[in-house]
This record gives sequence, structure tokens and C-alpha cells, in this order.
Amino acid sequence: MSNGKLTTVALREAALKIAEQSGRPLRRDAEHKREQLYLDNDHKKVRLRTSNDRVLTVSASSPVPEEARLDIEGCDALLIAMPTERRGTDRVEAYWLPVAIAIQEVKRAHRIWLDSDPNTKKHNKTFSIWFDEAFFESEMFCEKWSEYRLPITLNLKSG
Repeated sequence: MSNGKLTTVALREAALKIAEQSGRPLRRDAEHKREQLYLDNDHKKVRLRTSNDRVLTVSASSPVPEEARLDIEGCDALLIAMPTERRGTDRVEAYWLPVAIAIQEVKRAHRIWLDSDPNTKKHNKTFSIWFDEAFFESEMFCEKWSEYRLPITLNLKSG
């Protein structure tokens, strides 16, 4: 750990260990080696995302949520790994949720943000949701998605 951040590699490895220890083992999708796509035991596609800042950020094809295709589309589930505290811990937790729910919530949160008349040129194709902060009554996803949090927390210092 340096500067309070875990490496992306460490977060990915932790996510895979947490998934396996939670009874959801994954293997790399050979067709998509360059992407963080995995297959579960039922051959469903799972996209892995990591964040030291406890935020899910996705790229969109359009700044308009209702028109946008998100880069998390095309798979069945999303595995999100992050430290239990923003940039301040070696303890990692993970969330496993249906992509359809993530898409719906990310688009909804972006719409709420746009409707708040932010100081932007409105060309933002990066949509984000925060796990520990409440903006425009649309966030705090650590609580909202608590049912999708996997039961294992991994301490990287103890292996």
C-alpha cells in the first residue's frame, strides 16, 4: 500500500478471493482477455471493477442517461471490490450485484445530478455513484446495496 491506496492488482486479487470464499468462484473469460470479464460456474459473465475511493464509475456512450449505453452492459453481474474505508485500509470488501440493477441506479443517479443544474457543459459521459456519500439523495450505496455485499472481508496484511 502506498499513499493510502491499494494497487488495482491487489484489489482484483482480493475480489477474486472474496468471491471464491463466498461460494462464487470465477475464471477468466478467454474471449475477453483484455477486459476484466470472468465467468461463474453457470457460464454467466461477471465484470470486475475496483475502486480505492469507494465509487463505481462507468463510461457512457452519451451524456444523456436515457440514451446512454454503459460500459458495464453485456454481462450478467458486477463484482465491485474496494477497501472498507476510502484509501485508508488493507481490509477489502466486495459487492456482487446484477448488472441490470447497477445500470438502473447509475443512470438514475446521473439524471438526478444533471437535474441539479451542475456547473458543467453537460457533455459528461462519466457516470458515478458513491458508496459512502449522499449527493442529491441518490447515494450511500453501501447501505442501499448492503444485500449485495459478499459476507467475506479480506485483510490484505494477513493474507
